[in-house]
Amino acid sequence: EKPLFKNFKKLNIKKNKVFVGYNLRYHPVINFVKKYIQSRKVFSVNVSCHSYLPNWRKNTNYQESNSAKKKYGGGVLLELSHELDYLQMLFKEIKKIDSVNINKYSKLKIDVED
Repeated sequence: EKPLFKNFKKLNIKKNKVFVGYNLRYHPVINFVKKYIQSRKVFSVNVSCHSYLPNWRKNTNYQESNSAKKKYGGGVLLELSHELDYLQMLFKEIKKIDSVNINKYSKLKIDVED
């Protein structure tokens, strides 16, 4: 799962033996959908993800988390990439994305899109 470590670590990776897991691939609902659509034709999919950064990690000030800081790769597109991953897994090839809303909408004290 991302992030790979609790604290930042500089790694000397050789022959790429480090992987980041996408745990939603194994969620029972995703597995049900995968089986359900196997013999069907899907024409359109709408995915909506709602999340509130201050509720993500207990005992952590959201403003201090990597998720809230651009320099550490925070921001909704990278943090919520799980949805893109399971869509790619379910449908193999995503032919078109009609719209994506990426902007700073909340009043949270962060320097990334939410």
